[in-house]
Amino acid sequence: MNLKGRLDDPAEFENIVVKVDGTNGGRITRIRDIGRVELGAQTYSESFNLDSRPAAGIGISLLPNANAIAVADQVKAKMEELAKSFPAGLTYVTPYDTTTFVRAAIERGLCDAD
Repeated sequence: MNLKGRLDDPAEFENIVVKVDGTNGGRITRIRDIGRVELGAQTYSESFNLDSRPAAGIGISLLPNANAIAVADQVKAKMEELAKSFPAGLTYVTPYDTTTFVRAAIERGLCDAD
């Protein structure tokens, strides 16, 4: 048996067999039949500093049809709610907000809010 040690192409993951139905003529169900495959970062292990101090970072990724402004507003509201129960001395900041440009463009009438 020859096995590849590491899968590195989405098609290789799509072809992984999840189930073989013995009662239905040996019908094979593969990952591609029940889901979508994407390759993400090689590692999600990171060391994060903010203003030269240890910190924890959270990245928010949007789905293709998501409204960036609505998501940003919801995340901000949730963080404000969660911050009320943070231990003393713990704070949060948003050092990078991708909606800053979008909001400015909407205010200047350069694009629609929809």
